[in-house]
Amino acid sequence: MAEQEVQPVPPAPSEGLEDLIDLPSGEGYRLGEADEITKPGLTNVILFAGAAECGKTTLLAGLYLLFHKKPFAGYAFAGSRTLVGFEKRVHTSRITSELDKPTTERSKVSELLHLRVRKSDGSVPAKDLLLCDLWDQDFREARDSTDGCRRLNVIRRADAFVLLIDGQKLARLDARQQAKSHPIALMRNMLDCEMLAETADIDVTFTKWDAIHNSPHRTDIEAFAKDVEEEVKRHFADRVGALRFSRVAAHPKEGNLPLGYGLDELFPRWVERPTGLARHHLRLAGVRADACEYDRYLLGHSALMPLDRRPKS
Repeated sequence: MAEQEVQPVPPAPSEGLEDLIDLPSGEGYRLGEADEITKPGLTNVILFAGAAECGKTTLLAGLYLLFHKKPFAGYAFAGSRTLVGFEKRVHTSRITSELDKPTTERSKVSELLHLRVRKSDGSVPAKDLLLCDLWDQDFREARDSTDGCRRLNVIRRADAFVLLIDGQKLARLDARQQAKSHPIALMRNMLDCEMLAETADIDVTFTKWDAIHNSPHRTDIEAFAKDVEEEVKRHFADRVGALRFSRVAAHPKEGNLPLGYGLDELFPRWVERPTGLARHHLRLAGVRADACEYDRYLLGHSALMPLDRRPKS
């Protein structure tokens, strides 16, 4: 009898293929595309804004590298959905990039990077952060244009706003006035456009402080930085909820300052900031200062409705 050819049995269809997990790409989120982070739980949005090459990307890269080593500022790394986005920002600072000097890849679009952290002692649940790296072009439009500012809804959502001032430019006589005026112009436009709430938490942060710390003209530069602080206070102290000043060197290139110098004081504030406290509230004519939130909601909602659909008073 001739051998009968045995046909291979096709594998049974796997059950539940439709429920396969869709792993994140690891790239940064575009503005408005981070619902999978913000919907499941409380998420603090931290907005970093500053002129071109002021140190935004370096600050984010330095923060990421700090969590590579050990828990930082009382917090331990608990995950991220944007590891690729972080790695792109730190790659050029690594040995494998074969560059003569460490640097960071500048962002070409505004992005949100996700970072989850938890208290090192495990005393409280993990907290999600979205760190917004505001692109240079978006910064310029928000600074110079009312429409450009109002298009950036992430400003309204920010739980903490970090205004970066380039310390390296403060050290140069030909650049220091512009380094001062551009961030101040951005703050003024955001407040005039009512994009920042009266409860907004503002960190005015001088970056690249290693360039000043090691400068032979350090005393003069520090005095100018103090003048910048006084001018910011004069313009904005009574228009926001909190106004603080700090000096950081996220990834020092000279001198003996440690990686992340100054960030250990800033980071806990960003994590512990109550989510939503700095969200925009409509300033409505006729609303009493002691009006409850429900009354504010009704008045704000009806103000956006067509006249024929507004509730009768």
